[in-house]
Amino acid sequence: LGQTMIGDVEEADFGAGPANRLAGGGQAARVAGGVAAGSGVPADSTQLGEILGAAEGTLDGSTAVTIEEKGAAGWKVTVVEGSDEQEVRVSEDLSTEVTETEQDDQDVDPASVEVSMADAIEAASADQDGTVTEVSLDEDDGTIAWQVEFDDEIDVDVDASSGDVIGVDR
Repeated sequence: LGQTMIGDVEEADFGAGPANRLAGGGQAARVAGGVAAGSGVPADSTQLGEILGAAEGTLDGSTAVTIEEKGAAGWKVTVVEGSDEQEVRVSEDLSTEVTETEQDDQDVDPASVEVSMADAIEAASADQDGTVTEVSLDEDDGTIAWQVEFDDEIDVDVDASSGDVIGVDR
């Protein structure tokens, strides 16, 4: 991770690690000091990548498969590596706390996902007015999809291979 300060904005090269591949990462800029909590799951791929990257830093080689907004407390992120699964609380200053660790056979191999979490949020939000509160990678009847939940209780499924919206539950 390469970083330089430009005024009060920190520019960082987040590379192509798992979080940044699934978050749509790369070269990015953010206000130094963290990401604002309490306003849902960030739609901005830079902020999302920072949160996921912080969580993934708690388990070597892991990939984030869920994120859930927890108000002022930040976000709950689930990361997986093989059969290892961790729930991590990420606060707005990007500090982390592992809250749960377990061994679990994963339904979905994150390496098989072609659509980033950020792209799924963008696709799901195209026809929705609500705030994203949770995103999770799920498999249903052989289809791997990002499930994007909004605060108005609408769930949008986005195909993890094509990026197409494949279902809306109201």
